[in-house]
Amino acid sequence: MVLGCGLLGRRSLSALGAACARRGLGPALLGIFLHHTDFRKSLTVEQGTMKVESLPALTDNYMYLVIDDDTKEAAIVDPVQPQKVVETVRKYGVKLTTVLTTHHHWDHAGGNEKLVKLEPGLKVYGGDDRIGALTHRVTHLSTLQVGSLNVKCLSTPCHTSGHICYFVSKPNSSEPPAVFTGDTLFVAGCGKFYEGTADEMYKALLEVLGRLPPDTVGSAPSAARARECTVATNTPSTTSSLPATWSPAMPPSRRNWPGPRRSTALGSPRCRPPSQRSSPTTRS
Repeated sequence: MVLGCGLLGRRSLSALGAACARRGLGPALLGIFLHHTDFRKSLTVEQGTMKVESLPALTDNYMYLVIDDDTKEAAIVDPVQPQKVVETVRKYGVKLTTVLTTHHHWDHAGGNEKLVKLEPGLKVYGGDDRIGALTHRVTHLSTLQVGSLNVKCLSTPCHTSGHICYFVSKPNSSEPPAVFTGDTLFVAGCGKFYEGTADEMYKALLEVLGRLPPDTVGSAPSAARARECTVATNTPSTTSSLPATWSPAMPPSRRNWPGPRRSTALGSPRCRPPSQRSSPTTRS
């Protein structure tokens, strides 16, 4: 997900992010601020014949209902709260055919099994066999259709080894495409390296997401552009001070951090089913 650009503006985000970094907090405090419940409301973004409804889930997650207005067919991204998905589908009177799962962590894939029971016949896509109710395993540059919309799968391993971002576009159309980044990219930084390395995250951000078309819309309630955050890390600009100020301000002990903080594939406690959160774990 990419949050906040539409709420604060890039300069405000840059200043807030730099202040957090100087105090050794990195994106953590900024993430808490942006996920405050006052901002967590459903929002519909219409891009011609493609409509995206962002649905708040759990404490700080979002699900995304992608609707093709031409065919009234829909896909849901990371449906961790299935009942809310079903209610929204009925509200719009569309046919849900597809589940796009970014990665296997419970707070993204934990609703798959229940949703396929509520909506039999769903196609469940993902890049990891650990994803519940998976019917179609995808790899980098795999493609699929949701009505008349094209979906391209982008492999971005690091947060998890099978993480997939989904690039959705309308063929032969001037409508801007959209990308759903899961826990690979946030407006204040990237996801944690649970199953990958810094080199893998660099490739995901700069060589995969950073090369998407300039008008790509990011998966966020504010419809912020994911590409704006990744390209800025390679492009010096007076209006892109976020990456320029964060790196020098990072505590010296973390500037040359060589790899992941943990080896567990479960992720932090919030990524696990509630029944597993009491088990011992290393620091998130």
